[in-house]
Amino acid sequence: PVRRVDSIDRDGATVRVVARYDCGGAEVRHEQVARRVVLPGGGTGVLVSEDVTVPEPLTDLPRVGVVLETAGAAATLGWFGSGPHESYPDRRAAARIGWYDAPADAWFTPYLRPQESGGRCAVSYLELSGGPGGLTLTLDGPRQVSVTRYRAIELAEATHADELVPRPGHVVHIDAAHRGLGTA
Repeated sequence: PVRRVDSIDRDGATVRVVARYDCGGAEVRHEQVARRVVLPGGGTGVLVSEDVTVPEPLTDLPRVGVVLETAGAAATLGWFGSGPHESYPDRRAAARIGWYDAPADAWFTPYLRPQESGGRCAVSYLELSGGPGGLTLTLDGPRQVSVTRYRAIELAEATHADELVPRPGHVVHIDAAHRGLGTA
């Protein structure tokens, strides 16, 4: 889809961005509000809220969410959600909700043909630590999350894992809606 930014407004510690995505005849509206906040203990953080309006013709999307990239790589992932192995909305029966830790690059699964992998469903807290790519995310509810060193387009274009070049940081997907892996 082609993204068009309609407006960017700043009011003190709050930034509001309104954009539209042209999806070939249908248009998705996206509003993001980022606000600097004081955390318990006196630190600061950023509270980000997202609002996405998906038109009726696009009801069967693979995912609806946000993606961000860290500037550097983290060494460890800690999370509260399903684990310890990958899970998706249609493949989660064996996953248990709890606190987990793993090497940051261990979420990626080197399948025969590169593809999205390593997702975890029902994640409400994620921490990347031990390196310049440190990040702590407290989510508003259980979400589908994936962390990898590759963008989705890089995975889609590669036919073998040796064609992939890891990014310097991590690509983090946080999905409010995710179709899952199956075709049903």
